[in-house]
This record gives sequence, C-alpha cells and structure tokens, in this order.
Amino acid sequence: MAERTTHRATLVSVRRETPSISTFRLDLGAPLGHEAGQHVKVRLPSVGARRSYSVASPPGRARTIDITVERLAGGRVSGALHDRTRPGDVIEVDGPRGSFTWGCRTPALLVGGGTGLVPLVSMLRLARESCQPGLVRLVASVRTAADLPYRDEMVGPEVSVVCTRAGSSIQREAGRLRVEDLRDALIPGATAYVCGPKDFVAHVVDLLDRLGCPPGAIRTEAFGPTA
Repeated sequence: MAERTTHRATLVSVRRETPSISTFRLDLGAPLGHEAGQHVKVRLPSVGARRSYSVASPPGRARTIDITVERLAGGRVSGALHDRTRPGDVIEVDGPRGSFTWGCRTPALLVGGGTGLVPLVSMLRLARESCQPGLVRLVASVRTAADLPYRDEMVGPEVSVVCTRAGSSIQREAGRLRVEDLRDALIPGATAYVCGPKDFVAHVVDLLDRLGCPPGAIRTEAFGPTA
C-alpha cells in the first residue's frame, strides 16, 4: 500500500454527473499510488475544513485523480467545491487512505447506493482497463435514472441498475434491492464489496446473508452525511 502523502493539487476540470453530483479532476504533480477503493482527505484553503472523498479513477494514472462529490445542503466543503472552485485552484489532498480495496485478482460483486458507487467505479474501471471485466459484477442502486452518475459507463453485461423510485425504472420495476438482484449478479467465489449509506449497507448485507454469503466474503464501507 502506498505511503500517505499530502499533495498541493491543481483543479483541472469539473464534469457534471447529475444535478447534485460532479466529478473533479485533480493534478497532484505525481502519482497518488492508490488502490481501487481507497479515499483521500480534501482540504480547501478558503474553507479550512477537511472531508474524505473516494477516488473514482483507477490506479495507474501518471498524476491525476478524479473525486466525485455530492453537493449537500449547507455543506461547507461540498458546497465550496461545487460553487466556488475553478480550474487552476489549489486543493490540498492527503492520501491514499483506507483498506476497502480490490486488486483485480479475484471475483468481486460490487453493490453501491448513491455516491457509494464512487469507489466501486474505480474497481470497475480497473477491471475493464485490465481486460478482465468478467471478474466483476456491479449493481448500482439510485433513486431515479437522473441520479445515476457515470451514466455512459453504466452499460454492459457486468452492470445492472436498480431505481428505487416508482416510474423511474431503467432495467426492472422500481423498488429496493431484492435477493434476486444480487443472486443474478453473484459470481461463484466472489467477495462482495458494499458501499453506501448505513441503512443501505445493512439492507444489502442482510440480502447477502440470505443468499448464504459467509461474513468473511463481505466487505463494507458505510457513511452518513458529510458536508
């Protein structure tokens, strides 16, 4: 695992993913050396506060990383990132951090809710760039189709999308994730990586338990609101 380092990064570009979610590309000046699934701590000099954000880009980029951030009402850091930063601004990045990682060596079931998709997309991109997309299955849970980030990448036999709000289905009728959603995506011998809000993670772990997945084959990362 790479040694944690503080970088004075430069904001290169901002891409709108959904009405409330954007991806920020940062030039660190040197490789981050992260593993798929890790996060960094971000500090804006104009705000002072630090927040943790998962890295969406796969390992191996020369000097840039992508972080995908949801704008939260009243959020100091998320609001400043969305409303006040411009390309060329300096942002402090500390990392990489975390042990919620996958190395493209064993099968994986990736289950994400909302911005919990961010570290899982890093894993999906790693698999695709390593020409091993068959090693992963991604199940993405979002409220509506308009809330789905990385829309252009959420295609292919290794990806399924579930919308929870009625009238917004993409691939099946709307509703919470069900046992059959995970059963259809579960590769024999796979480790499950589950990321999202705490109640979402608890629900998915319950479904995996009902499918007979051993606790040692389930990795989780849960979060509450961070502004």
